[in-house]
Amino acid sequence: FGFAVCFWNIIGIVRKSLAMVGVAPGLIDSIITAANPQQLLDIVVDGVTKCPAPDVVDRVVEQLQMSPPDPTTLPNIIYSIGLLSGVNYTCSKLVSTRLKDIAHSLLDLIPLLSSPEVHWSLLATCSRILAIPRCSSVNSAIQLQEQALTLALKAIQSPYPGPTETHSALTIRAIQYLSQLLSYFPQLLAGQNRGAIVFNRSIQLMVDNSVGHNELIISLGECVSKMIDLSVPKLVVSDVDSLLDPVSPSIDDGDDDESGSEPVLVLASELGQMNGDDLLAGFNACSSCFEGDVNAGHVFHCLAMLAHFKDPNHPLITRSTTYILDHLKSLLNGNRGPNKLERRVGGEWAEILSQIIPYVPSSQITILSKRLSLLYLHLQSRHLLLKSLRDGLISCFSRLLTTISAHACSIPDSRSLLDQILSDVVEDTQDHRLISDAIYSIRHDNDLLQSHVPSLHQSLLSHILPGSSNRLSESACDALGRIACFLNGCSDLHLSSATLDGIIGVVQLCPSISSIVASARIAIHLVDVSPESIILLFQALSDVALGKTSPEESDDEDEVDRTSGLQITSLTMLTALISRNLFARDDLTTSLMIFIDEIIESIISAPRLFADDAMVQSSALDVIRAIVSRPLCPSPNEWDRIRDALVDLSSSDAGRIFDGQPMKDCLLAINKRLDARQK
Repeated sequence: FGFAVCFWNIIGIVRKSLAMVGVAPGLIDSIITAANPQQLLDIVVDGVTKCPAPDVVDRVVEQLQMSPPDPTTLPNIIYSIGLLSGVNYTCSKLVSTRLKDIAHSLLDLIPLLSSPEVHWSLLATCSRILAIPRCSSVNSAIQLQEQALTLALKAIQSPYPGPTETHSALTIRAIQYLSQLLSYFPQLLAGQNRGAIVFNRSIQLMVDNSVGHNELIISLGECVSKMIDLSVPKLVVSDVDSLLDPVSPSIDDGDDDESGSEPVLVLASELGQMNGDDLLAGFNACSSCFEGDVNAGHVFHCLAMLAHFKDPNHPLITRSTTYILDHLKSLLNGNRGPNKLERRVGGEWAEILSQIIPYVPSSQITILSKRLSLLYLHLQSRHLLLKSLRDGLISCFSRLLTTISAHACSIPDSRSLLDQILSDVVEDTQDHRLISDAIYSIRHDNDLLQSHVPSLHQSLLSHILPGSSNRLSESACDALGRIACFLNGCSDLHLSSATLDGIIGVVQLCPSISSIVASARIAIHLVDVSPESIILLFQALSDVALGKTSPEESDDEDEVDRTSGLQITSLTMLTALISRNLFARDDLTTSLMIFIDEIIESIISAPRLFADDAMVQSSALDVIRAIVSRPLCPSPNEWDRIRDALVDLSSSDAGRIFDGQPMKDCLLAINKRLDARQK
């Protein structure tokens, strides 16, 4: 019986080997004779399911290395390598392993072959090779990308030959390769004036081919957008996310830094030399070619960014907003309203408009505001269920409010504009994200705060009750936290301990960064906060900090990051509250000492809570140092015990993550406390 089993296994191996030998050459023949890229993709996908992936990759690479090269078969062989790099994980890994050999072979071929078909395949495969993680660490692969860049530049600089399909396809492929290169190796375009060459030529190709070449315009638009996005300093206008930064030392929500961020790709000086008329020509090409296609909108946003960089009053910015507003108006004016696809695309257009709003000249803000308000009222009056478009318009109003607030001095009637948007839109939508930005935009105007906040307050409270959706609860908490920060001179309106207790309930049930920050803001700004609320707040924040209250367990990376973010935020808020003496109470002294013990114990027994994130480690020591520095009076031996525990921790395996200045600062604070006690 054993002999029979062995014999049968041998037969199986032989049959499999024979099948492999027969299929692989057949696969190569099919690859060579494939008529178009789609057919070639189908052949490769089918081939790797019928014979072992290593055999397929080896045979294709062997074919690539054959000498002398056959110009008629090479395009499909080269292109198939790119396809194999992404067809499945196994093949991708195998191509990555052979990357050095593949790159050397392709480098050897480039000087020998000059047909557009070979160059098209080479650029297509180089685009895919860019996505292989090893690409940046293999010298021959980097050299290959430099050669491919030279080919791509040559392809786009040669005069566009009209409708010839081969040359047209090569131009499109070259632009697509350059766009991919911008995502992985933008530095390759930074030298030798390459950036200016690519940008100039891309704009010119847009103008020359604005009719009948949509695929080319789409590729050009993507490439131009990436170049501008990487090279032009960003204009930052007080975003909600930046205001809830958990690592920020302040939670008072004061004035924000509105300076632009540094560009990734240093092309600003080169792009600054671009002709303003070329920008308008690129805009005209996109608007006439796409006829409302949302792909053009992303180009408009980036062109508006560059136009603002060149001249804050550049007419292209107003042209872009007018084009999008006209398109949204036409969507709403149909007899039956937009269909399902148009609704989604309308929302995307509105989101793109919201990205352009910060660049709109101050002189045009009033007109833009009125047109947006009319669009919103028209949407409401028709009772159309256009959630995507409505959400997009709300994003526009959010950005408009923060823009008006940031540039109030240069915008005519800025105060009346804010008042009108609050009355006509914010109070009507009751959208908590919009309410949050609205409150921020009027933070310095007590009259507007007193006029509008009371009508918004009750709606917000209703959405921090148990049973509300997480999204509504988070945005409501954020808005309530801002109300607490900005009610400085509003004697007629004060938040109560009941509001704080409601948000603490959210922290206990489903904690979020918004609810944690809001609870701290309200506690600090409340006139009369009850002792019970203070104790509840400390317990809720410490539970989140120690991982006792957190999102459901998940292997998803986003959930792990979310848990870490909640820990950092709660530890940071605890540090801020302790530093403000909010917890300097006799009935909390024991709880604070226990909290220090629990942090140390958690580090030792559950290092997963702390070891994976340097920010969590630092925040944990910050809160211990804050407790030590407050005028608390535990029993005489408590500080000795805590110091000894920290010293033991720093020398243990679990505590090595805490080596460095934060631990030294923490021990120094305890030593000062001990020295003061001895004196």
